[in-house]
Amino acid sequence: MSANNTIAICAAGKLCASYIFAMDELPEYAAFFHPSRYENTEIIKAMNELDSDGQL
Repeated sequence: MSANNTIAICAAGKLCASYIFAMDELPEYAAFFHPSRYENTEIIKAMNELDSDGQL
């Protein structure tokens, strides 16, 4: 497991805990992990503008 995966796991864990415990506000980046991200035109546009092959 790479260091990038370790960082991503921590971010995902924080998001899950915030959601489970009904925190009032999720971090700004939470929408990029939600399954509906593929229906959000703003997120799709941001993903298309990235110069990346999807790897961290």
